Amino acid sequence: MNIVKCASMKASAFLFGKIYEQNFEIVSANTDELREQVFRLRNEIFCVENGFKTFQVHEGGLEYDAYDKRSRHVLLRYRPTGQNIGTIRVIMPDQEQALNSFPMQTSCDHPILKNEAKSSSLCEISRLCVSQNFRRRLNDGSVLPDLHLPSGLKLTNPVTYFLSRRVIPFMPLGLFRGAFEEALLANRLECMGAMEPKLIRSLRRLGFFADNLGGTINLHGIRQPVMFNINSLYDRAKAEKSILLPFMTDYGRLHSMASTLSGDIAAKPAPALQGYNEEEIIASIGAMNAC
Repeated sequence: MNIVKCASMKASAFLFGKIYEQNFEIVSANTDELREQVFRLRNEIFCVENGFKTFQVHEGGLEYDAYDKRSRHVLLRYRPTGQNIGTIRVIMPDQEQALNSFPMQTSCDHPILKNEAKSSSLCEISRLCVSQNFRRRLNDGSVLPDLHLPSGLKLTNPVTYFLSRRVIPFMPLGLFRGAFEEALLANRLECMGAMEPKLIRSLRRLGFFADNLGGTINLHGIRQPVMFNINSLYDRAKAEKSILLPFMTDYGRLHSMASTLSGDIAAKPAPALQGYNEEEIIASIGAMNAC
């Protein structure tokens, strides 16, 4: 019996997470050594591979700026080699100068960013990037792989597409998950960021929605400023029946954290698989990766 073709939605979601986590490790860069690895990788991607002239490169080939002192960082590692291949940061507000807390406050003139009380409750997600070795397809961007969603893909379809050969394009999802957890650990629900419009469209098709903050801006290319509440984002993804919600919430754990932080009744963890032998499903992963 072909386990993948026969898998239910819950089994498919479970499989995606297992395949992803078999290949990639989401690491909280919470030590000086790990943060140095973050800064070195950012230099390689932003400055060496892409020649971003406005980024500050320091001794030892490290790219960092003043915001990094108030940031929490995430690394993505490729398990087969142990290589660091991606990173993202979450900038916390400057409680003494809330209106000068974030890079977006200098590039986006939306009124909400001029509100001191609101700004002090926000965090900004930025410096999202993936190594060039994992951006080799035609549609890939300069710092991120393209999610490459087929035009006919629907959220309620079985996710054989995700499970066979398309784990690598979904690497940024692990970085987002890591960033959401860092924000929640810092008691932050309200996030903002500036993303490529095509990335935003792809995330929406996967069931993850953010609100636009005005029009696009020119920030190392065309970017759309967005804002979202993590708990609301998870709630809507659940309503949209997003196949990736279990993975993006670490099987309900992060949704529960967000729900508790927002004062709502704690979200229930993702339901356990029924009618499937977990060992049998995991055993099928190796065969799919060999396709």
